[in-house]
Amino acid sequence: MKSPYKWVTFFLLLVLFIFLFATFRQESPCTAVETVNASLKVKIIPGRGMLGFNADTDYLNFGVVSPGISIERKVRFQHSKNASITVTMGRDLDVWTTIIPSSFKSTAGRETEVSFEVVVPPGAPEGEYYGKASFCIKE
Repeated sequence: MKSPYKWVTFFLLLVLFIFLFATFRQESPCTAVETVNASLKVKIIPGRGMLGFNADTDYLNFGVVSPGISIERKVRFQHSKNASITVTMGRDLDVWTTIIPSSFKSTAGRETEVSFEVVVPPGAPEGEYYGKASFCIKE
């Protein structure tokens, strides 16, 4: 005859496992993610700073910038439902970028302006730098 303690122990461990899984399971942080590509070219011109303008509206193109210069671009965000939004910048431009607001509540149909300020640090080497702004939407 099998011991009933094995079944009781198994049942209790199963209940404990389900409880722990439900308690510590991480929800997906985003219902949807929208992204915008970003780019910046650092160019050193001895004796003067440079700030090139770019009026692209398809992505965040910060143009040509010298080290020690900051540049800002703005994006208007609109969503069809009420949602919590978190905005981040990834890749090369991550540590150079300040996003205001970086999180906000979006009301259905209303626009929210999001500012991306990139500060190119002094001593940054010349080259092309890329990023990807991500809008994490949680409905």
